[in-house]
Amino acid sequence: MKTTKQWLESLNEPYKSEALSNMIKGVSDAKVKTMSEALLTAFPWNHTKQGFQYWDELFRQAIKNQ
Repeated sequence: MKTTKQWLESLNEPYKSEALSNMIKGVSDAKVKTMSEALLTAFPWNHTKQGFQYWDELFRQAIKNQ
């Protein structure tokens, strides 16, 4: 298993930088099984500059690639 931060660091730009800057303090070392799980637990999507739809699209792509 990887940490949430490790999963997010494997994203392509600009997702990588945006996700890491939005990550909630204290979740970076949480162990998760998949990218989709990392995205779900890293930060509240609707409280980001990018918005819910933006992260939901990335999340759906991650589920397809699992």
